[in-house]
Amino acid sequence: ELTLSTKYRYVSGRPYTKKTWTTEGPELDFHWQESAEINSDNYPDYSRWDIRWDSKWYLGGKAVTSYLEIQNILDRANVAEHIYAEKGEMNIAYQFRFFFVGGFRYEW
Repeated sequence: ELTLSTKYRYVSGRPYTKKTWTTEGPELDFHWQESAEINSDNYPDYSRWDIRWDSKWYLGGKAVTSYLEIQNILDRANVAEHIYAEKGEMNIAYQFRFFFVGGFRYEW
């Protein structure tokens, strides 16, 4: 038994609270300060297209399935989160881009 499936996801950007590098506040040094407006900014939109191939073999009342999946065929750089470094730098952490996943499953 062979199965080919596809999945496309599109989600508007999730909200987050912006941080600003500042010298104001009780600390004597520069630091990150969260905005008073909670969840006022949004990450970029999320878009991903996956394709999966499954092959199933039946052995009596049991089954063995092998699969191969290609994730994020569009090779889009989806933002996972912003990382705020101690020196005032904001870095962006991305999710995996074009990615292969495969394996076997035994069902009894």
